[in-house]
Amino acid sequence: MLDLDLYTDAAVMRTALAPYAAGGVQVLHATRRAPRRDPASRACRIAVCYRVQRSEGGHEIVYGKVYPSNVCAELAAGTGVPPAPEWLREIDMLLWRFPHDPGLPQLGALLDERTELVRYRPEERATLRRGGLYAKTFHGDDGAALCARFQQLSFLSNEPGSFEVAAPLGYDASTRTFWQHGVEAAALAEVITEDNCAALMAQVAHGLARLHGAEPRFGPVRNNAELAAAALKRGAKIGRCMPALAKQAQRVAEAIAAHVPAPADAPRVQIHGDFHMDQLRVRGERLVLFDLDELAIGDPLEDLASFVVKCPLADARLARQACAALIDAYARCRPALFDAARLSWHLSVQWLHKASRAYVWQRPGWRAAAEEALAHAEHPRSVLT
Repeated sequence: MLDLDLYTDAAVMRTALAPYAAGGVQVLHATRRAPRRDPASRACRIAVCYRVQRSEGGHEIVYGKVYPSNVCAELAAGTGVPPAPEWLREIDMLLWRFPHDPGLPQLGALLDERTELVRYRPEERATLRRGGLYAKTFHGDDGAALCARFQQLSFLSNEPGSFEVAAPLGYDASTRTFWQHGVEAAALAEVITEDNCAALMAQVAHGLARLHGAEPRFGPVRNNAELAAAALKRGAKIGRCMPALAKQAQRVAEAIAAHVPAPADAPRVQIHGDFHMDQLRVRGERLVLFDLDELAIGDPLEDLASFVVKCPLADARLARQACAALIDAYARCRPALFDAARLSWHLSVQWLHKASRAYVWQRPGWRAAAEEALAHAEHPRSVLT
């Protein structure tokens, strides 16, 4: 098939996956590579995870990777990971049926009638729930470091104003799985209103400030010069994927690279690395923080920018109110770490990243989402006004 847009078209794939899908097909997750200058590249062109309706009732998850035909034939014959994938010749796809996964062979041993799948990123990680316990299992050894982070931050969470984190249980090296207690709490995005917005965002600001002061610090070091170099690469990628946006993407990326904050002006602290409203829940008078996978040492304003760019609220007015309230509260809480110009720079970096990811993740409406994100990258504070 190799018209890559078709692999995320549920109607087309219902026919292409007819032996596996008796009814509907839902695209759960997709990852698409930017066009390569080398047409003979052996890299996977697009990987897609589907939920398909089975003929005997119920649903099944299948995961497919698309390669040129000759590469499919070679990989199907010798992946070395049992069971071998099925080769769907008509659409140049190698297909695995869940829980078989080429990057997470431990899934079969972890899943039973008591365990349900919560989140799944093929070949990378999965989150499982067993009663009141949660497990995160990984392709590599990330779970060991994650367990250590939760153990450290669980002490911080006892301090007034700090985020609460779920209590860790331990790491099982044999299955590359980190286990922790679950937390029953309402999502912040579900409880925030115009009336309680200022108070909740003040809580978020104080919790974030405490996190930024945490010692010892964990994770890789991220400096702003590296973020600028990555922005140049993303600008070039957008130009290859969406030629109509090439000039705008290049202009934004070059502006980011030309205005990197001086190292002396950008403190390095403990940052969450993927901070946004969906990572926060409200339990009584406390805020619970989730997902410490991206914990890093970097510029604290990266977390503020991430919160703004990834705000999930459908109500645009409330979203602006929440983001502006957080920024104002954080600036008053940690004035030594705050600088409006540096925040604008990080907002541009985050919006450009979001434009690039729109192509990679191939969600419905991704082209319009990329255009909107790129426009915000050029005028980063427009979303706050």
